[in-house]
Amino acid sequence: LTAPADSFMLELLRYTSIKCRRMKVPLVLVVSPKYQQSNANTVPSFTALAQMCRQYGIPLLDYGDYRAIGDSTYFKDANHLNRKGAEEFTRKLASELVRTQLFN
Repeated sequence: LTAPADSFMLELLRYTSIKCRRMKVPLVLVVSPKYQQSNANTVPSFTALAQMCRQYGIPLLDYGDYRAIGDSTYFKDANHLNRKGAEEFTRKLASELVRTQLFN
């Protein structure tokens, strides 16, 4: 999402959430790590997204400032993980999903 909050994308999320709930499909939103620390979780679009997730009971896992892979060798650029970073983050995310039992 970009600021200001994209109402079409939020409506699409709402629709997807309702559809998943009806079909008993678990839905989790994940914010992937960024190399540069940001205040992304305070911009209006993120705030709107987080509010919608709370409203519809969608778990939101925010790893935007996840420092465990803050090494530049894990990133293609400031906003995107490279293959090495994606593999490391996927392991972390899978472990977290199992630990929190979001899909049980």
